[in-house]
Amino acid sequence: MELFFIVDAAKRSGARSVTVVIPYLGYQRQDHIFRSGEAVSLDVVITALQAVGVTKVIALDLHSIKIPEEFSVPITHLSVLPLFAEKIKKLQSDSGLQTTTDCVLVSPDMGGIRRIEILSKLVENMSWATIVKNRDLSTGSVTSDEVQGVLAKRAFIVDDMISSGGTIDAACELLAKNGVEEMYVLASHAIFSDKAPQILQSSKAEKIFVSDTVFVPSEKRFEKLEIISISGMIATQLKS
Repeated sequence: MELFFIVDAAKRSGARSVTVVIPYLGYQRQDHIFRSGEAVSLDVVITALQAVGVTKVIALDLHSIKIPEEFSVPITHLSVLPLFAEKIKKLQSDSGLQTTTDCVLVSPDMGGIRRIEILSKLVENMSWATIVKNRDLSTGSVTSDEVQGVLAKRAFIVDDMISSGGTIDAACELLAKNGVEEMYVLASHAIFSDKAPQILQSSKAEKIFVSDTVFVPSEKRFEKLEIISISGMIATQLKS
């Protein structure tokens, strides 16, 4: 609502165009009807943005590659994957582990395969695997049942967001059972609802890397957490 009011004020004050930078687009996971009687909340948000006069949108790591198609105004879809690639290369360099034999990228669910494929190309075609995940829609509980692909000594688990932390915790447990010795988590959006910080801190992951697309208050920060800034990426885009 604050964003809608700011855009309206800008338009009423004579702005010919309004570009909005939305690091995390709220309600983006509600992009279709999961169960009968639900709203498609993302459609409501997009309709409202365009109705108040937004002329361009800059967004980061949307939940689905189809979301930009829902906008009738121009949208630039950025990704923090290049920043994650830099972090992975630094961890490899510090430890001396080899891309081809010692490390693997892991998607915690089948929906993240495209993300993993893109990141793999940024880190010297590192091999990747995916976890088959199941979620009970009535209870919200997550189970990670099996791994598809060849694992390695070190795994980098990559996702677009962390909400409850349950998916990441389950993924770490499954990878440990399958012989992975060291795990790092990289996620674009730190939603951190409920007890996520406690769950992530007690998980088998060595470190949890997130971007600052969502502000993480002090009470939700924990020892294993490291926040990566997207400010440079946004500044470059605004100058272009």
